[in-house]
Amino acid sequence: MILQGKASIVAAAIRRTATRLDLTKTKRTNADRAADYLLRKAPGLDYPTALTNG
Repeated sequence: MILQGKASIVAAAIRRTATRLDLTKTKRTNADRAADYLLRKAPGLDYPTALTNG
């Protein structure tokens, strides 16, 4: 999904899954870091637009 320009959906899924699994504090922190990274980098991860623009 990330390569389809949907990094924010993946970030939300990571957070939802982390909540549902009731992760330890350390694991939850890592999940949140991954989600935050995807959200920060989302504009640059918009591969469909990049491929269209050449």
